[in-house]
Amino acid sequence: MINIKPQRTVKYANVANGSTHWSNQKACAKCKCETIYLSERMRDESGRFMVPLPFIESCKQERFLGSRQMALRSFQNLERKLQTNPSLHQAYSVFMSDYESLGHKSIAPSPGDYFIPHHPVFKGDATTNKILVVFVASATTSSNRSLNQCLFTGPKLRKDIVDILLRFRVHQFAFTADVCKMYQQILVLSQYRKCQHIFWRASPLDEIKEYLLTTVAYGVNCAPYLALRVLKDLAKICCKELSGVKQALTHQTYVYDIYVGADSIDQLLMLKYYLTYILSTSGFELKKWSSNDPQILAFIPQKDRVQRILQFDDPEAGLVNRFFF
Repeated sequence: MINIKPQRTVKYANVANGSTHWSNQKACAKCKCETIYLSERMRDESGRFMVPLPFIESCKQERFLGSRQMALRSFQNLERKLQTNPSLHQAYSVFMSDYESLGHKSIAPSPGDYFIPHHPVFKGDATTNKILVVFVASATTSSNRSLNQCLFTGPKLRKDIVDILLRFRVHQFAFTADVCKMYQQILVLSQYRKCQHIFWRASPLDEIKEYLLTTVAYGVNCAPYLALRVLKDLAKICCKELSGVKQALTHQTYVYDIYVGADSIDQLLMLKYYLTYILSTSGFELKKWSSNDPQILAFIPQKDRVQRILQFDDPEAGLVNRFFF
């Protein structure tokens, strides 16, 4: 009995020490990610934020051997699947065309280091609903490395949805709005774009082209951090005299949805005006507006309002189709 107790004590002490060590490592990683962001982020002439990809120090020289071949095989597989579904192929082509025309991707001037496979995600039927193209930055190369493995994910900035909704429901008057194409309004610094190359062509009769993604992409693990970090930055820079807007950007935003309220219509209209203005200085635009008072929506075009409100028992509310390859 005398010999057992010290062994158990040592065992538990080792577990505790290991847990503390792991917590310290995570805290250190968060600090390093923040340091990279703060030292490299900037704004262009139009006010849009330009951000780095926060590479882990040991991965900065990674060349992702075999990435090109891996992504090319994935694209050819995707293309064969799309050929069997003309409506999805059409929707995918429209998405990619719009992505290029909006400047979110462009022809690559030189070969990339990491090539990202991609696939569509959509709700319901692709013929009647918009699709989202997800970029799979977790795809590993022949060297068994992926882009996501080489990036810090960043500190968790997303607030708890329950807290957001509780604060939202306190007010008599309220509105919600969606930051339209939030990730695509944030530019990736040019020196990091070599790790965001993709393959695409609209038809098997065309030549396969190599593109680079110019903006933050869905599927890159640090994207949620970068998006919310930019809003936090914007709030700090532009909202010193606008506490309501600062609160909305830092505490009332969940992913890309903003939930805010006020105790009078005049206060809420003022909040709406300044929130819209501050976001516009960085290229962000609010869509999918909804409110419990028609005055808030009076000057919002019908196309920018929520078109359909889903009920909790709606069978389509949680249905998401994924087209994985």
